[in-house]
Amino acid sequence: MLNLDWNVIFQIINIIVFFLLLKKFLFKPVTEIMEKRENLIRSSMEEAEDTRKKANELKAEYQAQLDGAKDEAAAIVKEAKTRGEKEYELMLANAGRDAQKLISDAQESARIEREKAIKSARGEIAALAVAAASKVVEKNIKAEDNKKLIDDFLSEAGEVQ
Repeated sequence: MLNLDWNVIFQIINIIVFFLLLKKFLFKPVTEIMEKRENLIRSSMEEAEDTRKKANELKAEYQAQLDGAKDEAAAIVKEAKTRGEKEYELMLANAGRDAQKLISDAQESARIEREKAIKSARGEIAALAVAAASKVVEKNIKAEDNKKLIDDFLSEAGEVQ
């Protein structure tokens, strides 16, 4: 049969014991370290993915806020422009009213001055007419007659105009 040497058997037993010891003290801790490392890497990757998702959400939120701020700024500018146009139109209307008032005041003032000038001219014309008439007649007529003559003359002069 087979003749086995005890040295070979001891060597096989030594190898098996060595393998079991390596498995217990080397392979198991190394495997645990590798699993921990794998779990750590997996959790880091998941964290990185979560952080990336949160960053994208924040980016979208900030973009929405930026768009809202742009829309709000455009609305404020539009409102200010509208308000400015209304104030311009109001100022223009006020200026038109003021100009119209100045024109009507000037026309009224001119009318009053014209009437004063006409009254003054009538008085002077009446005095000249009396002076001319008294020279022509060479006599002084009573004051009532003078007044009547002047009024008749002025009314005739007024109708001619």
